[in-house]
Amino acid sequence: MESEKVCNIKQKARIVCCVPGCNSRSHKNTNVTFHYFPRAAKYFISTPNHFGEYEKIDLLVALKKSVRVKNVNRSMKVCSLHFKVDDYILPSVPTKKKFLKKNAVPTCNLPCEDNIVAQARERRLMERNAKKDDATHT
Repeated sequence: MESEKVCNIKQKARIVCCVPGCNSRSHKNTNVTFHYFPRAAKYFISTPNHFGEYEKIDLLVALKKSVRVKNVNRSMKVCSLHFKVDDYILPSVPTKKKFLKKNAVPTCNLPCEDNIVAQARERRLMERNAKKDDATHT
């Protein structure tokens, strides 16, 4: 009879940050909060373009470009390590849940430029091949 007991303890969902290279997880980092992506065409921000002129763009597009994610689904979240303190509403007030301002875009701890990553990958490959060559010649 005791073996038939069902454990009714609800497990907390394990949330993972979707930013490439970020290792934040809700079950490991309890002081880190996670934020959903906004819906498309709901919020807009003004941002400078390549010519220095400000243009109005969809916040979701700006977030995807900043985080370097192509497709976003409703389960993807960004952790608080990628936002500045100024991006939060009332950052100095201790609350149970932090709320982002409507125009907040992640600017901290973001992935490197693609060409920098590609160069580093190529360098590591060359080093690995050099080690293999040294091992076969000795």
